[in-house]
Amino acid sequence: MQAPDGNKFLLTRIIETQGFYVGESDDFAVEVEMTRKNKPLMKFLDKRRAQSKGKKGIPLEEVRRQLSLS
Repeated sequence: MQAPDGNKFLLTRIIETQGFYVGESDDFAVEVEMTRKNKPLMKFLDKRRAQSKGKKGIPLEEVRRQLSLS
């Protein structure tokens, strides 16, 4: 969808979602530390990494081209 001012939007239905609390600190270093200590999040990221291993992703330049950002 493209707005009259040229901005592009994508609207999609989210079937599954999972959220992870990483704190409310204004200090980025504190948030990084809390994120690293978040065992459910780290387990989720490990699982996603294992699922994508050996699969080729879409190069950033291709994404930009598809979104007319280049």
